[in-house]
Amino acid sequence: MKKVLVTGHAGYIGSVLCKMLKEYDGYYVIGIDTNKPDHNFFNESYQLDYARFFDNKVEGVFHLGANSLLGPSATDPMIYYMNNVGGTAALLRNLEDRKMIFASSAAVYADRYAIPVHEDRMELAPPNNYGMSKLMCEQIIDRYVELKKNTITSFRYFNVAGSWLGTGIQKDTPHIISQLIKAHKNKSTFVINGNNFFTYDGTCVRDYVHVFDICKAMIYAYENINEPGHRKYNLGTSKGCSNLEMTMMFQAIVGKDFNYTFGPRRVGDPAHLVANGSKFVEETGFKYTHSKHIKMMILDALDAHGVDHGF
Repeated sequence: MKKVLVTGHAGYIGSVLCKMLKEYDGYYVIGIDTNKPDHNFFNESYQLDYARFFDNKVEGVFHLGANSLLGPSATDPMIYYMNNVGGTAALLRNLEDRKMIFASSAAVYADRYAIPVHEDRMELAPPNNYGMSKLMCEQIIDRYVELKKNTITSFRYFNVAGSWLGTGIQKDTPHIISQLIKAHKNKSTFVINGNNFFTYDGTCVRDYVHVFDICKAMIYAYENINEPGHRKYNLGTSKGCSNLEMTMMFQAIVGKDFNYTFGPRRVGDPAHLVANGSKFVEETGFKYTHSKHIKMMILDALDAHGVDHGF
């Protein structure tokens, strides 16, 4: 049985990844996280440091563990650099010649109205500390691979959404679908953060990709990319959806009594972030299967939260 280490296995994406690895792909999963997981899709789970888990039986690593919220990265940036950059450096120190998949982010890109964002043609100038911490991790990995000749793939996720077979719940996060569900359950008015962005309807535009496709892409890369080097890929659909459009789709599903209003922008929010996701598809043959319809991502998330929607 293939043994892999998953950092951040208690999180939203990590829980879905562990379920796929363990139950459908036959991996032996060792999970590390600062939080206690609420799932059992692993063989071993720890809240300790990396070094003790790197024995000869661990074949590779999926490095998802990180602080990832934009707002706190503006008010307490050093936590992001200590945990994200420092944690990645500590992991690399023990990686040796093992293969690794790194969870980067579309937040590494500059806030430019570029349609769509291509890995090799878009300026890397993060507008927030979270994005900067991820870019620094990528740069450290570049240097490490030059020295060690590992096979490491970094994925720049765009906006991850949905759930899979009830697994993958975004708890108490500022991500829009999570906040829409929270407002619906509390019967409160949903607040769209900003309506004066330079976009077609004044609200942020994002590229939503299903968490199923995110996790399958990571496993696909782990199993199919074997040449040494550090490769960087976008994971996105190349289609944008605004916060207002997302809110109106949600309203159409749950009912007209769902109300929304507009509030101030969040600090560090780019106006427009849509991927050119063709590079990974063209170079590896990967196919997205669950990201075509945003409505299905909303319905999957509602199901995971146990919310009746009538569909």
